[in-house]
Amino acid sequence: CLMAIFPGSAIPSGVTTFTVGQSVRFNLGDSPDLSKTFASAGDRKKWTYSCWFKRGNIVTGSYQTFFQPAGGDRAFALVTSVIGDCNIYFIEGGGATYYLATAVKLRDPSAWYHLVMYIDTAQSTDSNRVKMYLNGEQITNWSSEVYPAQDYESEWNNNVEHNIGEWDAGRYWDGYMAEVCFIDGLALTPTSFGETDEDTN
Repeated sequence: CLMAIFPGSAIPSGVTTFTVGQSVRFNLGDSPDLSKTFASAGDRKKWTYSCWFKRGNIVTGSYQTFFQPAGGDRAFALVTSVIGDCNIYFIEGGGATYYLATAVKLRDPSAWYHLVMYIDTAQSTDSNRVKMYLNGEQITNWSSEVYPAQDYESEWNNNVEHNIGEWDAGRYWDGYMAEVCFIDGLALTPTSFGETDEDTN
């Protein structure tokens, strides 16, 4: 896992602050990325991704990638429109075999956000096969919503190179990431990665 330093100014008043080491700053101009090739495939039907992130430079008309298995048209990314609105996209396959885009706009470059997404394609109800949470709240408002078929095997968690901060089309992350976790074989919610402050909720 990668971890971050959370400045007190970015945390709501009343919340106890603390320091966590080893955040990573990605500078777009440096073409930054972290990568790992899995020796063997894991569970390609069920996994969870979690991270803290903070936007850096606001680059309009861009894709800034959280996490991506190399090769092909698939990515988990922030997409910033030409007018600066920012959505979270999750796509896989040529022509977007499945494609989710949040309707929520992430407009605050000073804020830290916590993001959790899980895949569980064994679920019989399509909307249960991919769930996404932002700051502990499940996202249910989508501008695009196409779910994978039941028992679909994604390229995520296959024995290919996986990148944090880069889509192999040369689309790079700009900003901070911290406590990046990829969990094989489990569909987890935000309570597995943090807790709610009882005083401020």
